[in-house]
Amino acid sequence: MALDNRDQRAYIAVSALAGTDLITVKRTIRKVFKKEAFGDRWIAKLYNEFRNAQRLTTDVCPRSGRPVTATDENHEEVLNELMSQSRTWTIDEIVDVMGISRGSVWNLLQRGHYRKIGARWLPHALDQQDMELRVRACRLNLRWFTNEPRMLGRIIAIDETWIRAYTPLDPQKAREWRLPGEEV
Repeated sequence: MALDNRDQRAYIAVSALAGTDLITVKRTIRKVFKKEAFGDRWIAKLYNEFRNAQRLTTDVCPRSGRPVTATDENHEEVLNELMSQSRTWTIDEIVDVMGISRGSVWNLLQRGHYRKIGARWLPHALDQQDMELRVRACRLNLRWFTNEPRMLGRIIAIDETWIRAYTPLDPQKAREWRLPGEEV
């Protein structure tokens, strides 16, 4: 005969209503259910709930915490809306915004066929104006060098110092969520 958790709750309920003391109920449950027996604290909690008529059924009661339905269509729509705003979300950021677990977020991403893609290096393409500016700068430097031979030393000394106007994201943060067939 196979007994389950509902049978344990039923025994606790009947014992509490019959006035059996808690210690006897714990011993009996441990003897009958062995490894599958509820813990002592859980037995005591259920016993007191049934005895004080706070619990009226042996069914599993809903628990607090994140909803079980965290991967429903509404959450899929929220995820798609987030992805339309930005593709560089981390899973932790999505968890914070949506208020669901990491596993649920991961399931939604998998169901939506999102993949995290790293940025590819592309050769720098200059437009005509940028090329003309660079040619002009080179000609100016060449004129300075012909007029002042020491200028070459200055150019090399200045070249050793790099000044960045843009600091690129690290490769991990630069990755984006993409759908199959979507251009990067």
